[in-house]
Amino acid sequence: MKKKICAAVCALIILLLAAGCGTLPETFENEKEIGQEDNMETVKLTNEEKELLCSMYSGEERICRGDLLDHEIALLEQLRFGMSYLSEKYPKHRFEMTACIPQGKMETHTTVSVCAEGVDGVYTLRLETLPDGTYLAEDDFYAVTIREEYTAMLRAAAKAAVAGTLGVWAEFPGLYGMECGAAGYDLAAAAKDGSMVFAECAVYVDGRSDAAPDAVSAALKQALADKGFRGNFYVYVLEEVPEDDITDEALRAFVKENVGADAYVREKFSL
Repeated sequence: MKKKICAAVCALIILLLAAGCGTLPETFENEKEIGQEDNMETVKLTNEEKELLCSMYSGEERICRGDLLDHEIALLEQLRFGMSYLSEKYPKHRFEMTACIPQGKMETHTTVSVCAEGVDGVYTLRLETLPDGTYLAEDDFYAVTIREEYTAMLRAAAKAAVAGTLGVWAEFPGLYGMECGAAGYDLAAAAKDGSMVFAECAVYVDGRSDAAPDAVSAALKQALADKGFRGNFYVYVLEEVPEDDITDEALRAFVKENVGADAYVREKFSL
């Protein structure tokens, strides 16, 4: 009987000790991390930096104090370079980093999700630390800054080549650094010197006048090549046209809604 009582008391003491040591798991975890040949340094962090680092690494209390391990400091410096890069490239916009996959053994670069104040969508910032300690940065936010001008240029070139052109659409899948989209970037000059941004584009053509799709595609390919466009181009020769709304958005929606139907013929070419 006495042995049973002693065992119960010991179990109760262990439970009480565990309950009163809420910081032990984090402390143990940090000691384990530091033991992996990693030093710790105190750094002053912004609230945004704290939130981002805490979402990626264990030890929330430690990180919020600014006590960072070597690999966390390396990432922080990389992210700060990224924010400086965005501010320099797009001085009219304010950015926030919302998620991150850090560069490491399995990743050749750091991928950061960013949002811009007043702009819809989530964009990508890619960062890389080179062996000499310098950084590289690329992003796809440039699409916001060039889309309107690029679409106008594409529409003008397409209409000059094919009178039945109804509209165009462009997406920009690539990542570019300071060479594309920065303040002062000249899209027309880039088209002339062969450095035009790569794009995925659609051109919508009225096919109700029996326009031959292959002839339309050939004419557009030649015209866009002459104007310096680069990318993949999808030509939709429409045998039906939206009745009430013939805008770029409506034409794009019409094609999506009629996949597999006989409402259009699609041609593709690459430049």
